[in-house]
Amino acid sequence: MTQAKGAYGFRLDGITGPLLDRVPKSWPEIEIRQRHEPRAPGEDKLTKNYAEFRLLDGGSVVVRRDPPRGTFHVSGALNPDELAHPYLVPVAAVHAAWRGFETLHAGGFVADGKAWAILASRRGGKSSLLAALSGAGCAIVSDDLVVTDQERVFSGPRSIDLREDAVDHFQTTRSLGVAG
Repeated sequence: MTQAKGAYGFRLDGITGPLLDRVPKSWPEIEIRQRHEPRAPGEDKLTKNYAEFRLLDGGSVVVRRDPPRGTFHVSGALNPDELAHPYLVPVAAVHAAWRGFETLHAGGFVADGKAWAILASRRGGKSSLLAALSGAGCAIVSDDLVVTDQERVFSGPRSIDLREDAVDHFQTTRSLGVAG
């Protein structure tokens, strides 16, 4: 029997790899699919049961509430690390909102037994600060998306998404390539 893996408060079916944590089987499941047939949507769309977003690489992602699913329409196969981060973020954010969870475009870390969120605008240094905190021994909760149900802050994939110009400042980084 395989252990359930996931992030952001969800079990994830369709993503494997080392960036996801073991999670309780009681967590709600989202099926992640890939279709290697890009389709460019019109405007981004979000309703109470359906969402569709354009991806920066020209594809799109369709998110369905029932059954819980995220389908990526992309030209080529996404590897497990890319799926876990950054591609999973919009799927997890929409499903989290549908469940009544709070979502923040933020990074999270643990200090003094509590989770803290780092908020800043895009390119405001959130990920660089998380990398510095990780190097100083702080546990990192997530990068780019913080999800909470008001009692818990759920962990994201085990990665920090640094810009290329920031990577040289951190000796413990490992490149996963450019994605998203």
